[in-house]
Amino acid sequence: MSKIAARKYNKILRRKKRKIEKRLKRKQWGDQKHPMFTAKNIHYEIAANSQAIACGGIGVIHQMAIRSGLVKEIDENLELLKRHIPYHESDHILNIAYNVLSGNVRLEDIELHRQDSGYLDALGAERMCALKYGIPEWLKIPPLRA
Repeated sequence: MSKIAARKYNKILRRKKRKIEKRLKRKQWGDQKHPMFTAKNIHYEIAANSQAIACGGIGVIHQMAIRSGLVKEIDENLELLKRHIPYHESDHILNIAYNVLSGNVRLEDIELHRQDSGYLDALGAERMCALKYGIPEWLKIPPLRA
């Protein structure tokens, strides 16, 4: 690779890194009316200048979840959160489901998706919930009693 091409690619990578850091920067959120994952304007096409992700069908899967009413059912019938700042119950539940559907086996792997702008774009999400404080209480399975 020539030095000019290397500089060009480095510039592109730095810009993409700044963009994702800005997206994940802590913000003061108000109560949200709608879930963070929207995936409303997703189209699939082949182009020379495009962004690819390993789990390319995740946007379509999320559109199916929206259209089937799954997102609405989760948000209306599952009360895990007192306030939706900025996430809804469906954002948390689907985040875990999509983590598994995209081939990951550990909850900690969600962090890989949080830093992937292509994945966030496929879900129509500005950002994604993190598990940096460990596994949420509502997700922990109580031990079985003998």
